[in-house]
Amino acid sequence: MNTTKGNTENSNNELFIQIARKTFYEWDRLRDVKHLFYYCSTDVFMDGIVVKNPSPQKELCLWASRYSYLNDKEELQCGIRRIESWNPPAYLIDGIKQAHETDHIISLSMAEDNLTMWNTYGDRGKGMMLAFDTKMLLSQYAGRLQPCFYSDGEYDKNIEDFFAHIIQGSMFKGLPFKDYMEILVPLLLMYAILRKDKNYDYEKEVRIYGIGGKNFDIEKKDIQYRYSKGLVIPYVKEYFPKTMLKEVRFGPVAEHELSEKAMHEFLRAKGFIDCKVTHSIIPYRG
Repeated sequence: MNTTKGNTENSNNELFIQIARKTFYEWDRLRDVKHLFYYCSTDVFMDGIVVKNPSPQKELCLWASRYSYLNDKEELQCGIRRIESWNPPAYLIDGIKQAHETDHIISLSMAEDNLTMWNTYGDRGKGMMLAFDTKMLLSQYAGRLQPCFYSDGEYDKNIEDFFAHIIQGSMFKGLPFKDYMEILVPLLLMYAILRKDKNYDYEKEVRIYGIGGKNFDIEKKDIQYRYSKGLVIPYVKEYFPKTMLKEVRFGPVAEHELSEKAMHEFLRAKGFIDCKVTHSIIPYRG
């Protein structure tokens, strides 16, 4: 047994966690957020997210999309271009570009009952908003559940200053090159994954990242493919326990009264005993 290698890996992991928490400090504030939200169509919820023949603790399924196939075509480049502006060694940029191709993410939001989110992701107000328990998500994903940050904001500037200090400073002085790369490339990859254009700040996005990727996820997952809006998108299935879902809310355009009654019956039949069924309070006809 190579105890030296094991000790080195543990030391690297501890250093990575220490630096990541200092850099992406908004992560700690998620502990005060009760729920995170996921907007979708009603048929996607009933026929896809709620698993038909589930295993225990795997009653819910969300699709984690390959990072480079997200809605914002400039998203990845937004982070990488910023990193390149710091003039890091070329091998760091190459490492990030290679690493991101194996990572998949799930996008949640802190924006509750938000009209723009309903129109963009909730079937134009006819769909649903799912409320997930944040503490349970943090328990399952820890630092892989992170708030996005938006270009030119205070959080973005603070993170950039910290990375400039890391790259130009002596924090990794004396560390073997392999260990240096194993720490710094995932940190920079986190930056590229979490940084978004400021025009998307209304989404208040929180991401589960590194799903099915070799950099963060220890569980190997099967890659699957779906077709959407003229594009074939790689994705992996990610499962959650039914207890994590605390509320389903119909959009402002949905037929509330009959739909809520039927949804109560549907959820009880599937074993979702503690999940509330509500509807949006936004006065909107679509």
